[in-house]
Amino acid sequence: MVELFKFVVVVCAFVMLVMAFFMPIIDYEEYYRFEVACSVGFSLKYVRSLIWLPVYQFITAVFRDLVLLRLFSVFCVIATFYFVKRLSGVLWGGDVAVATGVFYVLNPLVMLYGSIALSESLATLLLVVFAYFFGVKKHVIASFVLGLAVLTSYTAWVFVPFVLFYAFLKREKETVSYVFPIVFLVWWGLVNFQLAKNPLNFVDLAQFYYAVLTQQLPMFANTSFSLLLFTIVYPMSFTFPFYIYCFHKPKMSEAYILSVYFVFSSMVLLVAGQALGYVFGWARYFIPLMPFILTLGSNSVHGSKHKRLMITAYFVLSLVSTILQADYIADFKNQMLNR
Repeated sequence: MVELFKFVVVVCAFVMLVMAFFMPIIDYEEYYRFEVACSVGFSLKYVRSLIWLPVYQFITAVFRDLVLLRLFSVFCVIATFYFVKRLSGVLWGGDVAVATGVFYVLNPLVMLYGSIALSESLATLLLVVFAYFFGVKKHVIASFVLGLAVLTSYTAWVFVPFVLFYAFLKREKETVSYVFPIVFLVWWGLVNFQLAKNPLNFVDLAQFYYAVLTQQLPMFANTSFSLLLFTIVYPMSFTFPFYIYCFHKPKMSEAYILSVYFVFSSMVLLVAGQALGYVFGWARYFIPLMPFILTLGSNSVHGSKHKRLMITAYFVLSLVSTILQADYIADFKNQMLNR
């Protein structure tokens, strides 16, 4: 079985490599981020008008080649597979851990964005690496990785209150290192203040772009349907049936509590962000949650007598939903380029 899983991962990597080399640009942000990075290089002056965090922008400026950036995304997906397996091993161990990693890397949405030059693959890798080292109590490494994550994706900011509360409760020497993410967040606020005279400039910009683009993205903006995307539509589309077992048969380790906290709080904040006019309902914003949902639910799915049916439903729903999402983002790209 392990050899079969290895073969599946190799096939997935090959498919993503082919897509990285030959797939046309279908996501407008891939095109725009690359153009901006090539234009400004390592300068942060883009902060005046864009909300992107700096780590991936600097990586884009280093590579300055779209194919190389896509290959970097493929590498991040494969590396995430390894750490998803390790994180699942902390909770469940054995065959469940290997299967969880395979379920992640085989997800069509993961494969699609693993072949696109955007920050989701890197952000997901950093979050899973952080969760793993947190789970095995290597807190200095975990805090450094989380520091990189908070400057890669706003999703990572959800973890900051958790680790601060954890450090307060434990009061151990190593947990003091969780001040690192706070330092990075303060630095980002200072950068925004220096360049835009507002430490929360990125918040205002997010609301501005939401208002400007709402007419072009009605289904993913503040509609009744969009508010259900992150709580029902995407979980059932991309992680069913793992999502329904997310809180089933808990193993109350610190890694489990961290994962449950992340899934629950991220969904609440994404829905709130849509309701308040800051966040579009793109499926790629759901990608960082997927390895945690799969990890939490994998033990129950693996032990179910309907395992094959559940796994088949998982892949079929993910594939159909990914095709629809690819069509939506390609249509949006065409709208933006033809303005």
